[in-house]
Amino acid sequence: MAMILAGLSLPKSVAAQQSTGITIGIIGKTSTAWPWFVAQKTGYFEKYGLRPQIISIDSSAACTQQLAAGSLDVGAVSPTNIIEAIRGGANVQYVLSVLIVPPFSLYVKNNIRSLGDLRDKTIIVGGSGDVTHMFLDAMLKAGGLKPGDYTLTYAGATNARFAALKSGSVDAALLLPPFSFLAEADGYRNLGTVKKYVGSFPLSGIAANGKWLDGHAASMVALGKVYVESMRWLENPANKSAAVQILVDATNANNAEAVKTYDELVSGLHAFSQTGLTANADMAKVVSALVDLHQLDAPAPPAGQFYNNKFVQQANNEFGSKR
Repeated sequence: MAMILAGLSLPKSVAAQQSTGITIGIIGKTSTAWPWFVAQKTGYFEKYGLRPQIISIDSSAACTQQLAAGSLDVGAVSPTNIIEAIRGGANVQYVLSVLIVPPFSLYVKNNIRSLGDLRDKTIIVGGSGDVTHMFLDAMLKAGGLKPGDYTLTYAGATNARFAALKSGSVDAALLLPPFSFLAEADGYRNLGTVKKYVGSFPLSGIAANGKWLDGHAASMVALGKVYVESMRWLENPANKSAAVQILVDATNANNAEAVKTYDELVSGLHAFSQTGLTANADMAKVVSALVDLHQLDAPAPPAGQFYNNKFVQQANNEFGSKR
């Protein structure tokens, strides 16, 4: 199911009328799409000649499927999904890294006090092959549990996982800000952050349909420029208040939650890549994790075959970015 976001369109101008259309899939109206919300409000899409149609998709897996089918030009995906798609022969490329530090926390019903207490409980993650599944397994292994000791159910967007937790249909959920703050305010217990168990790990980025990319290299470079400038704007402390309001408008979070989200994701974790470039070592972590989960056969294939930095590198060259 897809939903076109309302209320975030750019003002019309001569430049916009001459721009190139691009369909961009995001996974729910969450903080993970913050750079794109910034780009819309600041006019950076328009500045670089793009006219975006931003569409909310239920999950990374669904977004990957729509990319492979050509229903989207580019879209937000987890590296795990894109690796599986490429291995399956899909004509897609991972072209821009976005979240490089996992800001998830595991929230549970208040009667659950430890990771070990999740034995025989129902937990919601993004998908069977989603990176959140890997994160959960790593956390619960530290609690003495192994796959099969708990029941999994799936929802790709963190707002949907929070809704499942609130409904009582699950006992635990991996959540991103600001929904993690909402869960805490509602009395759910935080059993810890993913970062504590896995460290830095590429969480999501932008992939492109290969056929679209062949004919729109300039648009992909332009999208890289949009991202780089949006991130420079987002990480500038002088823009904090405006950035918070953008998140409030886009996600329906309240101001206090959005401020906490900024402090955690932007000021604290620096969870977003500033350049959009994918580090080979980071992608190798994903490949290795998939081998450990028996979703890829050993020996691990070269990580470099699963991403393409060419377009975003060209965008960064214009800005002189070093990070």
